[in-house]
Amino acid sequence: MDFATFEGLAVPADSSAAEELQKITGASVVKAFNTTFAATLGEGAVAGHVLDVLIAGDDEAAIQAAVDFAAAAGLNPVVVGPQRRARQLKQTGFLHILLSANEELPAYQWNSGVKLVPAA
Repeated sequence: MDFATFEGLAVPADSSAAEELQKITGASVVKAFNTTFAATLGEGAVAGHVLDVLIAGDDEAAIQAAVDFAAAAGLNPVVVGPQRRARQLKQTGFLHILLSANEELPAYQWNSGVKLVPAA
């Protein structure tokens, strides 16, 4: 893998770290915050748009804890579905990383966010 561009970074299609951790430990695990860069969390917004925190999990209490945590930080929690959706969140996060590492896209370099825009 090239750490300058992140080319070669691969995401397994049939599982995620969150799913594996949940299987191994039996703990309630949620996937959240991986599509939100640390550099933007301090502001809580990018270009005036509140950051979305995409959340996946199987345990309702654990999901609610993540929702409450994100909301208390002034962020917009979006529950995307069960733990298996962590696979798509990982892929979305990797795409965001690849865009940010691309020097030909300076507007997206580590100060951008993934945002879902709901219908009016």
